[in-house]
Amino acid sequence: MLCMKKKIVAGILTLVMAVGMSSSAYAEIKRVNEIEPNDSFTKATNFSFVDYVILDGQMSSESDFDYFRFQAPNTGTFTIDCGILQDVPAGELEVVLYSKTGAVLKSKKLNSRNELRFDYQLTKDQVYYIGVETMHDTSFDYTIDFFEAN
Repeated sequence: MLCMKKKIVAGILTLVMAVGMSSSAYAEIKRVNEIEPNDSFTKATNFSFVDYVILDGQMSSESDFDYFRFQAPNTGTFTIDCGILQDVPAGELEVVLYSKTGAVLKSKKLNSRNELRFDYQLTKDQVYYIGVETMHDTSFDYTIDFFEAN
């Protein structure tokens, strides 16, 4: 039942975000599900995109790490916006943007309003990784909206 609710809410959020985009009639939205195991850079779930990507994943325990690998489609400011449907305490979820060498470029933890969002300037054709880490001991699903900021 929770899975069905997640799909309905995710579908509604996708529709709302698509309508809200300035060029929504031409936006290419791509949904990417994590492929386990993706707990290291070498096992990262690869994805590519032009306009908008929604990354879906699940944190199964406090020792779970998820990584996604991508190449920037162009140079510009991109937004990472993570949402969760469950109640996870502030600070117990972190999203990290890494360079291709593993250097931390930016990281942010979940706040008390269950929000986690940041922008970062990417360089065209450079490889990056998005890492998701949890300190929470209960399984939960997450969604990351990833798009070029206007």
